Amino acid sequence: MTHENAFGFELTDVEKRRTLPTRYPPYWQVTAYGRAVGYQKYESGRSFWLARTRLKNGNYRQHRLGPTEDDVEAGDFGMTFEEARGEAERWMATSPLNAMATDARPIGSVEHLIASSSCCV
Repeated sequence: MTHENAFGFELTDVEKRRTLPTRYPPYWQVTAYGRAVGYQKYESGRSFWLARTRLKNGNYRQHRLGPTEDDVEAGDFGMTFEEARGEAERWMATSPLNAMATDARPIGSVEHLIASSSCCV
């Protein structure tokens, strides 16, 4: 059973996250064009939320937000996906990298759509 979709991995469900294999590279769920929330899961049982932003030069920068709600050592201090998404948005808005980051746009947005009457006769 895969948890991956066109926009990365489905990370909102704690039970689905628990079934993901441990690995150092984060699993990413795209939240907007150039923005993502990541889930990093270690063999020790520790797991962390990360934020990632795409820069205008094509590189990415990421920032660790804190432990997840399913982290073995977090107790009541672990964040849900929605809390991590809010923290990620705050980090992206206040980070000095914001000036170098690409503009965030909704996933699947279309800026220009030209309809032609001859296309669909």
